[in-house]
Amino acid sequence: MSKYLLKVGQQAAKRLDVMNQAFGAHSQHFLLNLGLSRGMSVIEVGCGTGNMTTWIAQQVGRKGKVVAIDASAEQIAVAEEKLAQAKIKNVEFICSPIEELVFPKHQFDIAHCRFLLMHLPHPEYALFTLERLVKIGGIISCDETTSDVPYSYPHNPIFDEINELHLQFGKRRALDFQVGYRLLSIMQTLNVDILNPRFVQPIVDLALAKQYYYLGINESKDTLVEEGIFSAAELDDMLARIQAIPESAGGYFAFPRQAQIACVTRKRETQ
Repeated sequence: MSKYLLKVGQQAAKRLDVMNQAFGAHSQHFLLNLGLSRGMSVIEVGCGTGNMTTWIAQQVGRKGKVVAIDASAEQIAVAEEKLAQAKIKNVEFICSPIEELVFPKHQFDIAHCRFLLMHLPHPEYALFTLERLVKIGGIISCDETTSDVPYSYPHNPIFDEINELHLQFGKRRALDFQVGYRLLSIMQTLNVDILNPRFVQPIVDLALAKQYYYLGINESKDTLVEEGIFSAAELDDMLARIQAIPESAGGYFAFPRQAQIACVTRKRETQ
């Protein structure tokens, strides 16, 4: 059974574009502060439909290189099309789960992932793999969710219900959708120096939040019904309630907090 609740490829592209509208600027600022620049080599694990891939490739320029990894061929197909339209040619795509990724050690200046670890049963192993992939003195950067403290103003309980549904599904699949809280402690088990850990919480207008959650519930509907978590009628009611959220002047939605943790790898004494 797939552990992934949502759709992939073209069926997921619109939702992921909307998500990037909320989180993209924060992720970009994070990487720029870490020194992302022209000529660098970057591996992005969990590239999805290529929103961050496109931006990273533009930052490193023609003399730089990006290797983008995803376990879904459908996601990669969308990303390849996106980069072709942008006439970007410095990206290599590889379809592979991180657990099966084979690459020589110490190849990259930066290893980056965003919202990847929450979908993995063993996020510790993924971070160990990223440590192996970057050069000594290279950077590992992770954007990860906490799935916690979302807030709407004016308050609407539908957002709380959706967030609770999200957390419950993670528990059923033995996934940690609160892994952002553990990210710092996991990184501290590596041979690294931690760089400026922080939380950010994107705030968007209610129209964008409604669109994102409507697309997400609609994508996950079949799985939620098949597993007996909700009936189709209950989910249809939830979708109707999302659409009915008033977009009042001054209203906003704060997404769950995003942990941004980075580190610099150190040389091991045995190397």
